[in-house]
Amino acid sequence: MLTLIYRGTENRSDLAVFDASDVSVGPVGVGTTPAQGPYGFHGNWLYLNGR
Repeated sequence: MLTLIYRGTENRSDLAVFDASDVSVGPVGVGTTPAQGPYGFHGNWLYLNGR
């Protein structure tokens, strides 16, 4: 699972990667980005069976 983390004091965002089977352990990786992610950024579910 991916999510953007807004770093307001630095005016940028990070991309955090979570293991969807146990998100309570925290991110398994965090990538820094040089820019702020867009407000309202969201994702969509895509099912393998086309539903």
